[in-house]
Amino acid sequence: MTDITFSADSPLISKMFESISYPWRKRIDGDRMSVGEPEIDVTVEGPTSGEDLSANEPDYLKDWVEEYLDASEDARREGEGEKALDELLKPHAVGSTNADEVIEKLLSAPDSEQQVQRFLGALGLKFSVDWIEIELSRKPTAVLGNPMKLGNINIAARVKAKACIKILGKEKCISITSPWVRFVIGGTQIAIQTNGLKVFALASVSDFDLVLKFKILKWSFSVRVGLTKYVNRYLAASRPEIADFGAISIVIPGLDRRYAPTSVTVPNHPSETSVLLEGDFKPS
Repeated sequence: MTDITFSADSPLISKMFESISYPWRKRIDGDRMSVGEPEIDVTVEGPTSGEDLSANEPDYLKDWVEEYLDASEDARREGEGEKALDELLKPHAVGSTNADEVIEKLLSAPDSEQQVQRFLGALGLKFSVDWIEIELSRKPTAVLGNPMKLGNINIAARVKAKACIKILGKEKCISITSPWVRFVIGGTQIAIQTNGLKVFALASVSDFDLVLKFKILKWSFSVRVGLTKYVNRYLAASRPEIADFGAISIVIPGLDRRYAPTSVTVPNHPSETSVLLEGDFKPS
């Protein structure tokens, strides 16, 4: 049987969001041990004239060709990246020790574009996220309930990441910082949860992915970073405590008794956000 009910009203929730300064920004460190791997899909596309986020990019192809020409036959077949490079260069490296000459032969071949694209696709790109920065641009609206539905969500995000390819024992990396990308997302909610006598707010988002494009040579890699799971894991790990009913004690004057909660419940409801307390009277 419920002893005490606390109910939130729309003005209270509105005041809570109004107390925040906008735009509100949060940087999530890319510590995968604490929040898990982001979902990442990698595809290789054809030549592009789009924005190159990898400014001052070295001439990777020439580096790889020089290393290939200096490597032993065994080293050229050591791993998947080495095998892919060997298949790309071997037909053009016969009898040659000059990297520029090999590259000229490769790029003058009728199917050079397809050859290089197959090579890049076989490399096994390693992609890691250094940080994700999120900006909440304006005050959201809220519909009472549990979970509480949020609207008017205008979020911007940017990512700093690193893409690496390892061939012949040497790793080539590009650091990428994306521009701010703006999202208008739905499906954002705050679930009110309990643990003992404490109450927590667990926020979650949906449909929140970012695509990064960068170039190695003139071919672009397209990487879809699944921010939805990444951000939700962070939110779950850092859910804020919003109330501790273990600290509540209601004294009844003249009776030498106080009321102390023994259980807290926040029921799921489509249109109400309420906290239900049960407890006992004890000597004060």
